[in-house]
Formats: sequence, C-alpha cells, structure tokens
Amino acid sequence: MVSFLVQVATLASLATPSLADDAPVNDLKAYNKGFLGQFPSQDFRSSEVVAPVFQISTFNPNLVDDSGFLFLTMEHGDKSGPAIFSSKDLSLVYADISYAKTFDARTQVKSGGKYLTFVEGGRCHAFDANYQKKWTVKIEDLGTTQGSIHEFEFTTQGGTALMTAVQDVRYNLTALGGEMDGWLSDSIFQEVELETNRVTNVWRSFTHVNLTDTMVKYSPKKTFMHGDGFDWFHIDSVSKTSKGHYLVSSRSLSAIILLQADSLNPQWVLGGKRNQFKDLSGGNATNFANQYDAKFVQGNESQISFFDNRVTTSGSCSGENCSRGVVVELDYEEMTVRLLHEFYHPQKISSGSGGSVQGLDNGNFLIGWGANPGITEHASNGTVVMDIQRGVIPHATDGDPDLDMSVYRAWKMEWIGRPPWGPSIAAAVPGNEATNATIYVSWNGDTQVDRWEVYVGEDDKNATSSPRLLTNSSRFGFETEILLGTLPLPRSARAIGVSKSGKILGSTATVNLASGELHGNSSSTWIVSANTPDGEPRDDPHGEGNQGDKEDFAFHTSPPVSSVFALLLAIAFNHCL
Repeated sequence: MVSFLVQVATLASLATPSLADDAPVNDLKAYNKGFLGQFPSQDFRSSEVVAPVFQISTFNPNLVDDSGFLFLTMEHGDKSGPAIFSSKDLSLVYADISYAKTFDARTQVKSGGKYLTFVEGGRCHAFDANYQKKWTVKIEDLGTTQGSIHEFEFTTQGGTALMTAVQDVRYNLTALGGEMDGWLSDSIFQEVELETNRVTNVWRSFTHVNLTDTMVKYSPKKTFMHGDGFDWFHIDSVSKTSKGHYLVSSRSLSAIILLQADSLNPQWVLGGKRNQFKDLSGGNATNFANQYDAKFVQGNESQISFFDNRVTTSGSCSGENCSRGVVVELDYEEMTVRLLHEFYHPQKISSGSGGSVQGLDNGNFLIGWGANPGITEHASNGTVVMDIQRGVIPHATDGDPDLDMSVYRAWKMEWIGRPPWGPSIAAAVPGNEATNATIYVSWNGDTQVDRWEVYVGEDDKNATSSPRLLTNSSRFGFETEILLGTLPLPRSARAIGVSKSGKILGSTATVNLASGELHGNSSSTWIVSANTPDGEPRDDPHGEGNQGDKEDFAFHTSPPVSSVFALLLAIAFNHCL
C-alpha cells in the first residue's frame, strides 16, 4: 500500500502548473509608443473574457495598501462592463463585458451586505456576492431624461442611493449674454429608495445656485438646443453626510458645495467665484479647476479629496496645467482651508475629464487618471508606490470613441466573489504529443479557490467514472496552465476548485484531451438564496438545471475529496481490494 502511494504521488508530481496569463509589461517606452496597441489586451483559452495587459512602472509591495482588489470598468468592441483585478498581481478576477458604456465599478455596503455596483447609461446596478442582480434603479419623473454617468452612491440612511442627471430646459440666459428663452443643461441629483425606486429627494442646480457663478464662458455664436444646452453647472459627484447634508462637485463652477439637509441651499462653497474659505496654502487649496469626484476622506468631514483636472483637454503638460489628486483640510470655525496632499502623475499629464481620488486604509491615496488610462497609488508624503496603466499615456482618442478607455474612477476594495456558475476548462495537445498535453482552468468571478485538483480518466465523456488524481496545482492568475507531463495521454480530464480550508467549491466540465470537446456541465457549490448564510457552500454542488445531469452527478456521488491526502488513501484502499 505504501509503495502504491509513492507511485501515485510520483505520478502527480509530473504535472507542471504555471500562469497562463500574459505577464504585465515593464517597458514604458515601448508600451507608450503603442507597440502592443493603444490598449493591449489578452485572450484566454478557457474563457471568452478579455483582460488588459498592464504596464507596471512602479510597484512596491511593502508600501501599497493591502486591499485585495482593484475595481475598474472595461471596454471591448462596442461592449463594456465591470472588472475586478487582484491588487497583488493585477490578474483578472472578474469581468462581465456585456453592457453598454459603464462607469464607476466598486463595492458598496447596505445593511451589512456588500454589493458590486456600477453605472450603465441611464441605469444603476447592484449585484450581490453571487453576481446576482439585487437592484437596478434609474432617474424618475423627468420625462425622457435619463441618469448621467457621474454618480451612483449608497447613503447610510434609509436604504437610499444618489444618482445624477442632466436635463435640457428652456431658461432665461440674458444674465450671461444669451437668449431670453435659451437652452440650459440643468444638473440634477435624485435620492431614491433601492428597494422601490421611489424618489425621496430631488435637487436642481438652477433653483439653488446663481447662473452667473459659472466659470464657463457663454458664447453667443454657438447655437444651443435641446440635447446640447449650455452646460453651466455639470454635476460630477454627490454624496450624503452623516447629518443629511449633500456634498456636490460642480465642474463648470470649479467649486465644491455643501448643501443644507433641509433647504438644499449652499451651506458653504469651496473654490470658484463664491469661495468662502481663506486659503492657508498660498492659493494651492482653492485654485483647482474643472475638478471631479469630491468626497470626504473615509468619512472625515473636515477633509475632502478630489481630482483637479485643471484643464479640459488631455495630453502632456507642464507647471499649473498638470492634473493632480488633491486632499484639503477645512476648519469650519475659522473658515480656512489648507492643502494636505497633492499628487502628480510621474509622466506629467493632464486629463480633460474624469478622474478620482480614494483615501485608503493605510493612509495612502489611489488616483484614477480620468481620460488617461493610468492608476497610481501614493504614500501620504507623495511617494509613488504604484504606477500602472492599461493603455498608452498620454492618451488621445483622435475623435474615435472606440479608442476611449478612460479610468473614470478607480477603487481598491475588498470583495468575496461566489459565482453560481462553475469553473471552465480547455485542453491543448500540441503536435499530438502526450508530453505536451496541457489543460487551462479558470473561474470568472471566484475569489475563494486556492488550488485546482485535476483528475484524469479513460472514459471519453467522464473523467470521474474511475477518477485518478493527476495533480494538485496552486491557482495562478486568472487562468492556470497545467502541463500534464510525460504520462501516456489520458482520454479526459476534469478539475475541481478547492479552498484553503479544503472545501470543494466547484468543478469543471470534462474535457476530451484529444479533441478538446467538453462533456457534462461545470458546477458551483455556492447557494443562490436569500435564506442561506452568505458564504455557505451547498451540499449539492450543482447549479440550477444541473441536477438532472447524471453524467455530472456521478462525480459528486463519488466519495467527496477535500484534500489530496484523502484521495490518495481512497485510491490506495481500492487498489488493495
């Protein structure tokens, strides 16, 4: 028996696992010259998803914040969607590129539950840990007006969320030198209940802010019309404070405004024509322009972070024309403001739109560079501890929207993904040589699998009718490549995903190693049920619709395997009978 265990262990060691993902690039000059394309990407064998190939200029693992995942949105062709990456190695974790244009993928919390949220056109979506849609909300009571891309923010009160919209209305523009009955783009935010989409609060910019506060010069030579009104305010972020006030960022006013909870009138204004704070930093705290994404820093309502675009066009820059991430500190008693931090991109770039600043748990700040496809992380002293990009910088679309893949916002956060679909598998046998036989395994959205256990068999359609353990492979990146080694080529293979604690989480279909054909179904142990504690794998590891698959079910009625050792004992026992 011991001799047989040694044979099986030796057999398993012949398989060689490796990373199938394309490695990030570390050649900034070649990357920015576009040798790999404007937005380098990679495909996978076991999945249809597409992932970016990042350029890494700086990455200090000892100094970056240890949040597990990086959240972005991605585009591919005419589709878009949320994407999650490991913050440790930038490998893809999850992507669903099946939507129209999407923005601001991140996690948000409601009633103790964490949700993946993002904006798609006029709708805002929230998905649970099983990637099942929990809510979709939209702007209401504004006729044909839809929500804008700029905000979908949960509040901490009453199960509500904030969304933004822009509505073109007829308005008296004579104060700006315009027409009596001109077209004005009015910025709006609504607060809605997530469960019902009932509107609980509405704010319109022109009813609470003077039109002449805009920093945008009105041009009588331009013809404004419905669908293209004068964009005098341009709301680009809104959040609700613990006291029910609203923090609003206006790009066109170059101002950040706190609105009173009851009247919704400005309580104070930072920046712009009506700035109310004395700048203790020689103007550097209030001289921002065209900014995006103003937020209180991790709930500290005396500190605000925002992305100071400075300009309305993108490219290389020098001096005051460079975009920056900014953190300021406010003293409400003295009505003063001072610059705490400012962060510039190492390549000195300006971004004409978009951009974000996120305060991280370790005191660092994450910057999304808007129209430029870059993400940086800075220590509080300004040191760049991470500098990555997913496209050429400086970025120019040349008027082609298909070349636009901005980092409108970037977030580092924690997430536990438990997809109800199973992992995927593919096989390749180059030259029909058994020594080259390779399988590729991935599981889009899963964050819990620690290793893959691979079984092979001589049954064309079921590697589990007489399972033989081949290898126990650590999971690498999005797609793990496993070279099967010098064994006589088995007919088929299958992989199961196992957690660090030894729980089986899911299994792939069976792949015929010669033809690459798949047989049976993949399966997941995660329960999709509101009545099941989050994170509990079900006893029956089949997704809905798989219970009737006898071929699939045969594997799971075999003795369960939670570790290689247990399986070896079982095989050895059967061998000795």
